[in-house]
Amino acid sequence: MKAKLLFIFLAIAPIGLFAQSKEETTISQSRHQYVTNRFWDNWFISAGVGGQVYFGEDDHIGSFGKRVAPALDIAVGKWFTPGLGLRLQYSGLKLKGYSKGQGWYLSNQPDVDGNYTQKWDYMNLHGDVMFNVVSMIAGYNEKRIYEPIPYLGFGYVHSYEGTHDNEFATNVGILNRFRLSSALDINLDVRGTLVPQEFDGQVGGRRGEGFLTATVGLTYKFKTRGFKSVSTSEVISTGISVSEMQAITDKLKEQEAYTRRLQDELNNERNKKQEPTIKTETISVTRTVFFDLNEAEISAKEKINLKFTAEQIKKSPSKKYTITGYADKATGTTEYNQTLSEKRAQNVFNILVKEYNVNPNQLTVSGKGGTNSLFDGNSLNRVVIVE
Repeated sequence: MKAKLLFIFLAIAPIGLFAQSKEETTISQSRHQYVTNRFWDNWFISAGVGGQVYFGEDDHIGSFGKRVAPALDIAVGKWFTPGLGLRLQYSGLKLKGYSKGQGWYLSNQPDVDGNYTQKWDYMNLHGDVMFNVVSMIAGYNEKRIYEPIPYLGFGYVHSYEGTHDNEFATNVGILNRFRLSSALDINLDVRGTLVPQEFDGQVGGRRGEGFLTATVGLTYKFKTRGFKSVSTSEVISTGISVSEMQAITDKLKEQEAYTRRLQDELNNERNKKQEPTIKTETISVTRTVFFDLNEAEISAKEKINLKFTAEQIKKSPSKKYTITGYADKATGTTEYNQTLSEKRAQNVFNILVKEYNVNPNQLTVSGKGGTNSLFDGNSLNRVVIVE
C-alpha cells in the first residue's frame, strides 16, 4: 500500500514542479506577475481535530449526533505558486454507523428494534492538489485575511479491524484559511471522502459510500513564506525590468562616448606635425557581454558588440586583456555558478579568437562564480567583462 501511495503523490507532483524548472522565473497571470521561489521555499505543516460522519446502507436508522466520530488531520505540503499547491495528508481515528445485522463491525447486542451499532478505527492517507482561486482571480496578496481553497485528492483508506480492508478513496473539500501572521494560519477543513460501499463491512445496497469530515487546526509556514510580486509595467518580454534595461543602455552609452573621446585624441595626435616616430598606440577596452538566466551562449546582438571589441584589441597588439565571467549569486549553487561563469568567459574568448582573429596570447580567461555586487539587479550580474 505504501508503494501505491508514493506513486499517487509522485504522479501529481510534476504539476507543481514544472513551475520550478528555473529558480527565478517571471510568471504571467491575468491580474499580476510574480517571481517563483526556490523548491525548498513555501513548505508548510498543519494539524487539526474535529468530527466525521459515515453515510452507508443502514446508517439512516441512527440519529446524526450518535454517528459523529472524532477525526484527526496531519499534513505536509508546499505552495509552488500563489494559486497552486500540493500536500500529503494523514486523516483518521474512528468511524461510526448503524446496521440491521450485516457487517464486520457490529456491536455485541442489538437494540430493542434489532439494530446494531458499528464502530471501527481507520486511516486515510491521500495526496491533494490545492487551488487558491482567490489568488488566481483577484491576484496574490500575502496579507489577505481569508481565502477559500478547494482541493481534489486521491489515496487509500485502511481499516484496522475486521478483515483490515484497504480501499481506494477520492477526497474533495475546501480548506478555509484564516491568516494569523506570516507564519501561522487557522484552518477550517471541510472534506467529503468517497469509498467503495463494502468499506463499512456491508455488501449490497448503494454502489458508493463515503463520509463527511470537518476539522479545525493550525498551519505553520516555513521560510520563505511569500511570493515577490512584480509590477506589470516594469516587465518586458525578455524578463528584464525597465530599470535594469535602462542601466544596461546607460552603460553602453558611457562606453561609446569614452571610445569616441579616445578616437578623437588619436586623430589629433596623428594630425600634429612632428618627426616620425615608431610607437604602439594603446587603447583601453572595457566591454560587457550580458547573458540570460542559466545560459552561456552569446546572442547575435552581443556578437556585434564583440566585433567592435576585437577591432580595438587588435589595434594594441602588445597589450594584454582579461576576460572575466560572472553569474548571479541569487540563483544556483556555488559550484554551478563557478562552472557557468568560466563557460561564459571561454565562449567570449572563442568568439574573439576564432571569429574575429584576435591573438589568443593577448587574452587571459577566468571565472569568478556568483556575485551580486557588480550591478544592481540579478540579470546584470550574468555578465562577462573584457578589460
